Amino acid sequence: MRKLAHKFLTWSPPALAGSVLAAAAIWTEVRDWIAKMAVEGWAARSDPAIVLVVIILVAAYVWATVFTGREHTSKSKAKPFAQMANSDLRSVATDRAAKIRIFARDADLALRSQESQSSWLARQEAFGNAYRTEHWPEARLVVIEMRKRLGLPSPDFGDVAIDRGILAGPHPLLDAANLLDQLANQLQD
Repeated sequence: MRKLAHKFLTWSPPALAGSVLAAAAIWTEVRDWIAKMAVEGWAARSDPAIVLVVIILVAAYVWATVFTGREHTSKSKAKPFAQMANSDLRSVATDRAAKIRIFARDADLALRSQESQSSWLARQEAFGNAYRTEHWPEARLVVIEMRKRLGLPSPDFGDVAIDRGILAGPHPLLDAANLLDQLANQLQD
């Protein structure tokens, strides 16, 4: 059960919310744990209850972190940015903006002529998950630190690609890269 709890708590909320595979993985872990309990008949009677509990926990976690924006950020990840000089933070921000622009440029999200809608949606989901794992964590923490240093409040409805990890709108990645550059240019040495 500890292994299951560790897996659940270490997944990022957008990846958890955006992937049916994550729910299937949770269910597989729970089912395996029940099977290991080796209590005759208990596993068969508990399957619906366990599924319901897992669904409620996932829904509550997603609601609390993604939709309200109250995600727990690890102090160990935020600490290096807080200790950086403005010039170093500006360099990290402009590097991340360049990487996001390259990531956006290399994206192939257009619907292909012989492609089904479900495979197109799967490609979009994979692209969003790649953004949320490769670029979003650092970009978000850098923006939080720059806003803090500039005395800017965290907006309720800011850049969704940075603040929420959601790719929505006509050019969400370019908007995210532009925000990183804009804040970096405002930092004084």
